[in-house]
Order: sequence, then C-alpha cells, then structure tokens
Amino acid sequence: MIKFKNVIIVVFSGIILSLAYFPLPLVYKTIIPYFIFIPLLFILDSVKNKIEYFTIGTIFGISLITPQLYWIFVLQIEDVNFFAIYSGTILLILLIGLQYGIGFLIYGIIKRFVKKSFVFILIFPLIEYFRGLGASFGFQWGILPLTQSYSPLFFQYCDIFGAYSITTVILLSNYIMFKYFKSKNRKFILIEMLLFISIILYGVISQNIHKSNRYINVSYVQPNVSPYIKHRSAFIDKRFKILIEMSDKLKKDSTDLIIWPETASPVYLNYRVDILNNLRNYVDSLNIPILTGTPIVDIEYKKPIRYFNGAMLIIPYDSFFIYRKMYPVPFVERIPYSDKISILNKLDFGQGHYSVGKEYTVFRTNGFKFSAIICFESMFEKLSRGMTRNGAEFIINITEDAWFGKTYFSYMHNAFLPIRAVENRRSIVRCANTGISCYIDQWGNVKNNSAIFTKSLFSDRISLISEISIYSRFGYLYPFILMIIILYLFIISFRRLYENRKN
Repeated sequence: MIKFKNVIIVVFSGIILSLAYFPLPLVYKTIIPYFIFIPLLFILDSVKNKIEYFTIGTIFGISLITPQLYWIFVLQIEDVNFFAIYSGTILLILLIGLQYGIGFLIYGIIKRFVKKSFVFILIFPLIEYFRGLGASFGFQWGILPLTQSYSPLFFQYCDIFGAYSITTVILLSNYIMFKYFKSKNRKFILIEMLLFISIILYGVISQNIHKSNRYINVSYVQPNVSPYIKHRSAFIDKRFKILIEMSDKLKKDSTDLIIWPETASPVYLNYRVDILNNLRNYVDSLNIPILTGTPIVDIEYKKPIRYFNGAMLIIPYDSFFIYRKMYPVPFVERIPYSDKISILNKLDFGQGHYSVGKEYTVFRTNGFKFSAIICFESMFEKLSRGMTRNGAEFIINITEDAWFGKTYFSYMHNAFLPIRAVENRRSIVRCANTGISCYIDQWGNVKNNSAIFTKSLFSDRISLISEISIYSRFGYLYPFILMIIILYLFIISFRRLYENRKN
C-alpha cells in the first residue's frame, strides 16, 4: 500500500513540473526539471510491489498532464459536441496516466533483478517516444523537452540524438543528485557540474556553426480574423480583402515569399476555380509567390470524394502546388481509422471528415525549397525530419489557434518548434491567424513573437540550409538503442525470475 505522504509528493511533483510548460520565468522553466524528479526517485527506490510502481506512474502522469490541458475546457468552437470533447479529454488524461503507469511498472520489474535505479533514465524517454507514435492517437503534449524550448542553449545536442535525448539528460541530472543525497559523496556534485558545463559548452559551440550564406526574405501575415465568421459565405470576400490589404503593405522588391495562415482561404481553392483564378491574378500582380492554408477536395472518377486540410503554394505566372495534411487532429478533423472502419463514419461529434495526406511535400520556387506543416503537426518529429530529408531548406508552420481564446495554448503549442528547428537545423516560420506568429532560427532562438489577437505583419531574412543534421539522417536511432537496452535488461530479469523459481 502506497503511503499517503508519498502520494502527495508524487502529485505535487507532477503539478510543479507541469508549471514549467507555462510562460513563467525562464530560470524556473529551465532549471526545475533538472531536480524535480529527485523526490520521485527516492519514492521509487523504496517501492517493492509492482502494483505500487504502476499506481505511482499513473498518478504522476495524470498530475503532469491535467494542468496543461485546461485550455480544452475553455474552447471557443461553434457547432461542436462539447460533451464529447470533455469526455474525450478525460479519457486522454487517463490514457496518458496509463502510459506512464506501464512505463513505471516495466521499470519496477527490471529494477527488481538489475538492482539499478539508473534504468529509470532509459525507460522514461521511451514513454514519451511511444506517446508520439501514430497519426491517429499520437499526442506529445507535456514531454520533458518542451520545458527547455525557450532556453535553446540547453538543447543544441538534439541535432545529434533528437528530442528524447533532452529527456535523458534532464533525468540524468536528477539521478546524479539523487545519488548525491543518498550517499553524500561529493563526487556526484562534480559530475553534475561537468554535465551542465558540457551542455552549455556544446550550446555555445553550436552557435558558431550551422551557418548559411544563402538567405531569402519571407513575410507572414497575421490577419486576426474571427474563426466564427471566416467560414461563412457572406464573409469570404471580406476575409480575402483583409489578407490582400495587409499583403499590399509589403515592400514588393524585397519579399521572396508571402505566408498566409491555416485556412486563410475558407473555401476549397482547388475546387472554387473562380476564387482561385482571382487569387492567381493577385499573385501575378505582386510577382511574389503566396503560401496559403486552404481546405482541399480531391474528386476522382469512380473513387470516393476525399477532403483534406492543406496548404497551397501559388507561383506567379506559373501554377499552384498542394500539401495535404498528414496528421489530422483526432476527433476534431477526423475520427481515427474511419477510413478503414466504415461504421465509424456514422459517429458525429461535430468533427470534420478529413483524410490523411501521404506525401512529405517539398515546395520549390525561385531557387529555394521549403515544406509546410499545419497546426499540431509540429508535435511529430517524424514529419519535419521527413521533409528535411526530402530537401526542404526551411519549414513553415501555419496554424489557427483562435479557438483557444486568450489562454496559454498558443505559447505551449509554439514550444515544439524550437526543438524541431534544432533537430533538423532548419529555420522555421510560424504564421497563425490570431498569433503567436514568429520566426525561429536554426539554433532554436525565437524572434518577432507576436501578441495574440492582434493584426501583425512581419518580414524576416531567413537562412536556407541544405546540409542534413545527424538526427535528420538517422532519426530514431537513439530511441531504438534505448529499446534494445531495455529489451536486453527485460530478458535478464525474466531469466533471473525463472532461475529463482526453479531453485
């Protein structure tokens, strides 16, 4: 039976850590995760029962994720079944708690025979890794690397090992201090100091490499149009008028690309030829390509009609090219597996019926190449990495965060992008209808942060980089190595269990 005191410690550890994802002072956000797991490690060190490991992990996971999802309960979306959303959120919280519970249980099984608390450092990153797998249920809100997003000096090494190595380093710091408090051996203080010196040293060195001698000027428009009117037919013209008036303010001779946000076009542009032609004429008059968010409809002979959330690049005096979103938001843009299980299409929570895109699209124009990711696709490292490997020299994230009102959602949502920028050593431009819009360089530094719910127009000179980082080239090698180690330790544990029972 878990002591009540320990339950309180686990709950408060999760809540205190969750605060590091909010826009609090950087010293708190950056440093707290490196020490917050110490009490948890002491509790786990005293646990002997497998059920207790599972329970502690579940409680910790629920305590960590619940405060971060408060924004779901203040959503501002029309014509949506809020009972379904709230019920789904509660199930999501329980699912995440279950994922941590299983991870802690595996740790307990291995630790029983290996007798090393160090195993925790190997298992925790894999919990986060498996949380992000799959377009249907992947959800990485609340992973440890996001606590470091706005302190890029502390995670430059993820261009080698990826985001999950940040989790490993954070937990390693906790483990070293845990060993110090347990043994009172001062060598662990020295090891902790060497760890931080190594992190900072690599961060400083990285600032002087990964530079580029190729640049373009990109402008991005934050129109701040109410999401409640932009899809209504009576406001379609007004929507485009706002975007065009803001784009007209740009210096035409010093802009290489204009970006409009997610669903800036509220109509299926590839179907509404009349509106598309008007927009193409406008692009021709500017002589500047425009990337705009737009829904897409694919109509093929004797095939089902398919709808996508998407992005369209319109090139002056040329043609247009389309990206179809690969990770639709579960239960908002589509019901998971509804394309494979037809009965699921009968469920109606007010969600969209978008299909899943299949192609890592790279747009090419005026001698440069880039890719677009839409909304919460920034969560998924596989997507940005795939586009980088396909030749993208920078990445654009278009999004619509207006539904979440004046909450901290946009801040948390944006936190994925500095990690993606460093992993792939690519500049990223974020263009949001109501903010936050910003530019992030290849070292993860966030620049030109816009205020939410304001009209804004930005222009930035961004780097074009064609070199492939070690992480972009090898990707999931680090989690794969962790899985091999855990599998090996698991085999040892069951072998010793078998031998004990045999004896």
